[in-house]
Amino acid sequence: MRAKKYIVAVCLGLGLSISALAQKEALLDLTKQRIIRRNESISGSVIGGTNHRNSRPTAPPLKLSLVSLDKQQYELGEQFIYEVSIENISNQPLLLPWEPDRGKVAPGPTSAQSSLNQMSLSLVIEELEGDAIFGAQNIYGSDSVPGSLQKLLPGRKVRIRIPGGWYLGTQDLQKRVLPLLPRQFTVKAKLELEYQNKSVIEQYTPLFSDSLLVEMKKRT
Repeated sequence: MRAKKYIVAVCLGLGLSISALAQKEALLDLTKQRIIRRNESISGSVIGGTNHRNSRPTAPPLKLSLVSLDKQQYELGEQFIYEVSIENISNQPLLLPWEPDRGKVAPGPTSAQSSLNQMSLSLVIEELEGDAIFGAQNIYGSDSVPGSLQKLLPGRKVRIRIPGGWYLGTQDLQKRVLPLLPRQFTVKAKLELEYQNKSVIEQYTPLFSDSLLVEMKKRT
């Protein structure tokens, strides 16, 4: 009897361990690898002829959350790390791009590959009304490149950790922002998703996360 109870306990323990492993969220940590940043977008390239966009873009069935920033106070020009979570809120499995190096995924001129999917993540400051983005990162995927797509089941989440810097890219932004400092800003994450299959591009409307408050100061 004791042996049977022991076996049952072991089985239950193994079951719980397997369940915990199955529920573990996938993490793409771009702070621990050299990120190749490129400005190319899928819409700027043509695979197999003229591109045709979907005429009625819709929001993807995803929930985007800004999980954390590594600090609450920064100086302009300072480096930061932010983390987002992406949840599948549909009732169907979804495939998310999962490769930050476009060169490993993009088809060559003689390639038979016909798909290239792109997910773009960045931070925006609400008070600047979309005039500036920070920590922008493109992530790519293709069904013909193993490991470049992450399967996301209904109700499940993945996390992505991205480095960036608080740089004001234009003189106009500098003139607008510098006189306001120090002050708090409302920061949100932004997600843009684009799927291309042969010459058809399905481009979704951008998603925005919940917000975090960040205090910004001039560089000392």
